[in-house]
Amino acid sequence: MPNAILLILRPRPGRVAVPEGGACGRHAVRRTRAGAFCVVFADNLGWAVIVPVLPYYAERLGAGPAGVGLLISVYALAQAVAAPLLGRLADRVGRKRVLVACLAGSCLSFLGLAAARSFAMVLGSRVLDGVTAGNLPVAHAVVADATPEPERAAAFNMLAMAYGAAFLLGPLAAAAALRAGPRAPVLAGAGFSALSVALAAFLLPGGKGRPASRGAGGRGSLARGCAGSLAAMACLFAAYQLFTSGFPLFAERACRPGGHGFGARELSLVYALVGATALGVQGLLSGPMIRRLGERGATALAFAAGALGAAVLGLGRGWPGILGPVVLCAAGLAVLRPLLAARLSREAGPGRQGAAMGLAQTVQSAMQILAPLAAGGLIGLGRLGTWRWLLAGCLAAGLAWVLGRSEEAPGQGGGGQEAVEPVQETALAGQER
Repeated sequence: MPNAILLILRPRPGRVAVPEGGACGRHAVRRTRAGAFCVVFADNLGWAVIVPVLPYYAERLGAGPAGVGLLISVYALAQAVAAPLLGRLADRVGRKRVLVACLAGSCLSFLGLAAARSFAMVLGSRVLDGVTAGNLPVAHAVVADATPEPERAAAFNMLAMAYGAAFLLGPLAAAAALRAGPRAPVLAGAGFSALSVALAAFLLPGGKGRPASRGAGGRGSLARGCAGSLAAMACLFAAYQLFTSGFPLFAERACRPGGHGFGARELSLVYALVGATALGVQGLLSGPMIRRLGERGATALAFAAGALGAAVLGLGRGWPGILGPVVLCAAGLAVLRPLLAARLSREAGPGRQGAAMGLAQTVQSAMQILAPLAAGGLIGLGRLGTWRWLLAGCLAAGLAWVLGRSEEAPGQGGGGQEAVEPVQETALAGQER
């Protein structure tokens, strides 16, 4: 599998990322990107298998609705505390060591979840998973070290595709595993997580990242230097969490597709559409859009599409009032994460990639705690329109941030020589083989 992925993720000839010191050649760079793709896919597939069954699994062990919500909160709190520490540790002792340790922690937490005989044990497994949840930030740092600045958005987009593909396949694997019993999906998740540990150990390079530049400063200077990107990420993460936590409740109350109520079957169809939209946009449209518009223009278009979709969501009670706006929201959110991560990576500079991605993870964790509370509270009070406008407002605030910036990201311009590596090369790779 890694050799096939190498063809997908290879840089364009003549534009190869070679880390400082010249020790890594063209093949080593491609191998690093391919290894990170495989690790992110296997790691998130392990979690995606568990996600659909976790609420019911916890209820069988005595959790009520509040307890199920607590599983999300304790994970997010543990992650918010640990992610910046893990990121700085990765900058100091090396990406691979920290990533392997984090992946092993996730695997142990899933095994603990499978062995749980009480809700307290389930809660403890989620805390352990949160404390070791440096997987994605450190994987981003690994890719940033091996990728020149103009190509990072495309490289991060491939990681986003790995994440999206995992969350399309994971629920299908869970449905198949449930035939063997309620604990089978959890054990399957632990197996995929163990696979990610092995992939990280064998496919990723060792050593530390690039050294920090002189005068880089400490954590405070990093946060100040990256404040703009972190604020835009806060808008993105708030919108994402408002949508994922509030849409099922909103649609149940505001929509009647086909003249019937909106339930689990309809929600499954919508989520499948969201996943397909995200993968399609990331795989086919993101690269050409960045080449033509530049990162700033692509970011503005993505925020605008998401805000427009949120503003008109549910104005019609049938399928057209749901599917069109959902596609706009999903397309915008799918494009934004890799673009903003690439900008944050540039602002952080060499030697601080792990710390910067850890800060982004902390922002995400904060939104993971706050946004569901806001969504549940507003919808519980019957303020459906307020929830919709809050979702649109978060994305509009991100758009205002983009429009308020006068400069184009370094090396990014519409169609310039330094344009981002086109993501649609994925399709071409199969033909060239």
